[in-house]
Amino acid sequence: MRPNSKIMKKILISILTLTLSVGGFAQLPQLKSEVVKFYQIRDIAIQSRILNSSNVIEKYEDFLNHPLFCETAFGFEYIDFVEVLLRRGEYRKAEKYLLKTARSHYMNASDKFIAIFNRTKQTWPDTVFAIPRTPESIKFKETVLEKMLEIEEKRNIDPRFMAIVHEIGELAEKESVNRNLIHRTSNYDMESINKSDSVIIYRLIELIKENPDIDIMRINMRKSHVFNVVTPYFDLGDVRMILHHVLRHRSASYAETAWDNFFEAYFRERAEQGKGLDYCFWYDTRLSHGKYGFNHNETYYGMTLWHGNPVRLSVDRRKEVNENREKVGLSPLTR
Repeated sequence: MRPNSKIMKKILISILTLTLSVGGFAQLPQLKSEVVKFYQIRDIAIQSRILNSSNVIEKYEDFLNHPLFCETAFGFEYIDFVEVLLRRGEYRKAEKYLLKTARSHYMNASDKFIAIFNRTKQTWPDTVFAIPRTPESIKFKETVLEKMLEIEEKRNIDPRFMAIVHEIGELAEKESVNRNLIHRTSNYDMESINKSDSVIIYRLIELIKENPDIDIMRINMRKSHVFNVVTPYFDLGDVRMILHHVLRHRSASYAETAWDNFFEAYFRERAEQGKGLDYCFWYDTRLSHGKYGFNHNETYYGMTLWHGNPVRLSVDRRKEVNENREKVGLSPLTR
């Protein structure tokens, strides 16, 4: 008995539709071997810093001096490296990288330098400074801070950049108001919040498209250590904080559309160009917080977080995830 051709045609169309809908989400970055190697070097450097390894300076310099290193994409790494150098008394090298950060338009380097210099660590029952207070370190701070302020005052910053910084701050404030309404009140209009979030997300997309020479994702007016764990490490500025809460926690149809029609391809292209593995984090974010609800064990790169910590995977899942991580240059998960 021959199958009905009309029925078979409907089945084939259904299968093709399903394949395309899944494939649209599952399109993964195709990275050149040299880009994978670069991300591997970066991941090793960051883990060495977090674990305070004996060879952290060597590993970090391998990363910062790599031919693919881009200051626009990774200039914020200088400050974290400077803290390592100052803890170890490497003042000459620290000054070199601090003066580099002072020339950046993507951070207020002098403020960040003061912050890391004043950072403390708890050693019960006393609190001590992470960077030892010695006559040499105090003199270094005063001398280099003066040089940094002089550089920052002479920077010729594009007016567009400052306008974008201001507008992103306003968008972040609107997102914060929406978030507080949801979490701190019981009387709110979810439809109005969704409309507001939709405007925020699509304005971000417009800013990115209108200013291809400015890395919107690296505009960082504040620094959060929510994800400062061995794997992954992300520095969340206002743009990322907006995406984190809107794309991750409030998965309305506009968030799905924004991801499918813009952000998936945008983050994939950044990964392929060596501008960072934002893609891996946001891919896992959408995978675990998609339209079908939250599943904290759904992860492709092992970057799904549960209460700020990496999800613990079974041995079989860890093997699968580590194979995916290897393809983009991320170190394997060990737990």
